[in-house]
Amino acid sequence: MRSLTEEQRRSQRFSPLLGDHRGLPPALFLAGDLDPICQDSFEMYGRWQDNNGNAQLLIIPEAPHGFNRLPTRLAAKTRAFSHGWLRHRLGDAADSSNSEAV
Repeated sequence: MRSLTEEQRRSQRFSPLLGDHRGLPPALFLAGDLDPICQDSFEMYGRWQDNNGNAQLLIIPEAPHGFNRLPTRLAAKTRAFSHGWLRHRLGDAADSSNSEAV
């Protein structure tokens, strides 16, 4: 695989941070505060929130990159929160589509 130029890396095609975020559904951004790319989550959350007003950011103290895949209580608690968040959003979507069908 060939390397991308600096200009290519800064294009919307290759960088989610630089893409068009208008009209997107609610988003939950999770990051451990020890994750070396935690700042990317902050930036993506900010862009999503600025464009849609429907983002939530959860920074987990003392958690490394990929912590949610580890067999720990913290990971299990974070997964339970994110699953509940998703169920709530899907329930809201189902409720609104049911009310539109009436």
